[in-house]
Amino acid sequence: MKGELKSIFRGGALLSMESALDIVARFVTLYVFAKLASKEVYGVYTYLQSWFGTLIFLSLPGLSNAIFRSAARGFDGDLTRGISLRLKFSIIASLAFLGLSSYFKFSGKPELVGGLIYAAIFALPLYALADYRSFLHGKMRFGLATLIGGVLAFLRTLLVVFGIFLGFGGASIFGLNLFGQALALALGLFVSFRLRTNKEHDKEFLSFGTVLSGIAILGAISYQVDRLSVGSLLSMNELANYGMAFLLTEPLREFGVVLYRLFFPRLAAKQRANWDLSYLRAVLLAIFALIAAYYPIYLAYQFGVKWLFPRYADALPLVRWLIVAALANIVVMLLETYFQAQDRWLKFYYGFTVSVKVAQMIFTPVAVYLFKVYGAVGSLVTLRFLALAVGSTILFIRGRRAVSLNLDNSNPSG
Repeated sequence: MKGELKSIFRGGALLSMESALDIVARFVTLYVFAKLASKEVYGVYTYLQSWFGTLIFLSLPGLSNAIFRSAARGFDGDLTRGISLRLKFSIIASLAFLGLSSYFKFSGKPELVGGLIYAAIFALPLYALADYRSFLHGKMRFGLATLIGGVLAFLRTLLVVFGIFLGFGGASIFGLNLFGQALALALGLFVSFRLRTNKEHDKEFLSFGTVLSGIAILGAISYQVDRLSVGSLLSMNELANYGMAFLLTEPLREFGVVLYRLFFPRLAAKQRANWDLSYLRAVLLAIFALIAAYYPIYLAYQFGVKWLFPRYADALPLVRWLIVAALANIVVMLLETYFQAQDRWLKFYYGFTVSVKVAQMIFTPVAVYLFKVYGAVGSLVTLRFLALAVGSTILFIRGRRAVSLNLDNSNPSG
């Protein structure tokens, strides 16, 4: 037990360090953008990033989770298979970016064309090579993942800041971002291949990865739909405010990813029906802890935005509600981690996740159209709380049923 706890804390510390390096790099980028670039330039940069994040669904991103699971279960051969498949499907994404560049050229938005051409060039390596991280995390080689993640964050930030200082437009700065990532991801892939100890394959790799890729189609679109809606229906200046508020609260969402990466390998390694209620109690404790943390977090953000980002002080109301949405999302991710790791919950996980993402895709553009930028925030907050309520309730009901069946089976005479 002591060894397990020590391993969890050590892994958590390394994952937190990896996340912290990325957050510091993003913060430096945001700070330089806020000081030296116009809101129009930052809006274009954010809009292009949103498109790049959305079209990842064309590259079978669910294979990344399948590689993570295979690595955790000792099937190292699936790394090569997964990357090969993603490289092939990334060609579709590249063609889609070229199509988008033509569309925006003829629709009167030439400032986006160059960035979409850069996306078409870099989609092929970036979408596939990022799976080094899933492999290393599945192997619980968190130290190596942190080192490579630090190199990636440094190169990306260095090139972006260089572009801002030179007064480049949003599209050119976006291209520098992609180039820096490509260099670091190539290093990550090289290290991952050196760490493989076998060429075995999980017979469920393709089915698991394909199903998750279907969900990821919805995930990629639903994650970016708020910024795409604001950028498409409103202005680049309003997108700059929303994008700044969203990225400032990204550390809170990233904390949920850290918890997922930390606990999934352990939960996936053991399948136990009697864990349901115990896990729900842990989730409830997390909810109380996050409620207690909300006000101090908001005060810190309020001070930080006014001091470091005075030009974006009008984004503070957005920051406040995005903090609420991000904290709720941490709890939803804790539930999804359990549902995805335990095989008996997989069917429910698929339906649960798809329902949440479809609702967000439908509700968010309508909310932005009706309520402008606050519609995007309102949709995030509302849907996170609905997902939390539904997921917790179902876990409680099925957990009680599992306990009841166990009691009945242990005492057949009644």
